[in-house]
Amino acid sequence: MATNFSPNIVFSAGDKSTATPVGNPNLSSPFEGSNEKYVLRQKFQQTIKDYIASVTALDTMHTWPEFTDYILVNEPDPQDVGGGLYEWERTYARVPAERVEGRAQAWTKPGLGSSGTSALLQIDSVSTSGNVITMVTHNAHGLAAGDFVAVYFTKTSGTALQYFTFSQVLAAPTTTSVTFTLNQLPTLAQTNAAAIQHVTGANTPRKPEQTVVRAFSVFRYYLSPDGVSIDGGGVIPIEVPPVIRDEFNVVTDTYTSGSTPTLASYQAQITDALAATTFAELVADDALIVAVPTTIRRWMGNIWESETVYVAAQ
Repeated sequence: MATNFSPNIVFSAGDKSTATPVGNPNLSSPFEGSNEKYVLRQKFQQTIKDYIASVTALDTMHTWPEFTDYILVNEPDPQDVGGGLYEWERTYARVPAERVEGRAQAWTKPGLGSSGTSALLQIDSVSTSGNVITMVTHNAHGLAAGDFVAVYFTKTSGTALQYFTFSQVLAAPTTTSVTFTLNQLPTLAQTNAAAIQHVTGANTPRKPEQTVVRAFSVFRYYLSPDGVSIDGGGVIPIEVPPVIRDEFNVVTDTYTSGSTPTLASYQAQITDALAATTFAELVADDALIVAVPTTIRRWMGNIWESETVYVAAQ
């Protein structure tokens, strides 16, 4: 939306040997849902014989006292309008304030392990039949039907444990047995399953889940000559989704009592998120999770825009 602003300024119709404003500046709001006037456009004229291309540098403040918080972001090539004059329209802008827009976002809800776990048990053999997988442990497993287990497996042949997934025991002959059955696991887990861990506690494990959730795009603006350093000091911050590491320091997608960050710390964020009723409360309670890494792009001139997508912990 554009607005014509009419300050008490006297325009000279005489000497135009220097860039001279023509008419009133035009203020506009560049963002939907906001009437904040961040952009100013102003036509100028100058005699062709006195015009010097690109004489005004980007970031130069507007000379009128009413608009000194607007800086030059674009100066196009001039047009010959006759009478020995050039005319062009300069664009000035203010660095916008942070703004937030709601959106829907595809996101992988992290897995939640148990608040307590047993020792690792070595797997001696794995076989499959239909959708059922049978495992034989080196020692008695102590499992019963309905128990949850974390199945650890190697990414390639070898002994280093790389990943794990949760599953539920279908059947176990006796708790002193070394044999039990599970639902079908990912092929890689079946091929390279190396160990299991009985997970117990008050919290039933939750597998990671791909879903679509409500999210918040947060836009922040910086005056920067290169999209990295900030005018006045510092660099434009970049945020990335949290990295979860299990007790073996391997990247995983599930919080457990042994992971970093821990299950307890993430559950505290969930509790705070459920209690929050506004975006400001989510921020204050540190209940937001980065869902999409920060992107940085030029907005206008040397004003850069960063966007980070957050979701409430859940």
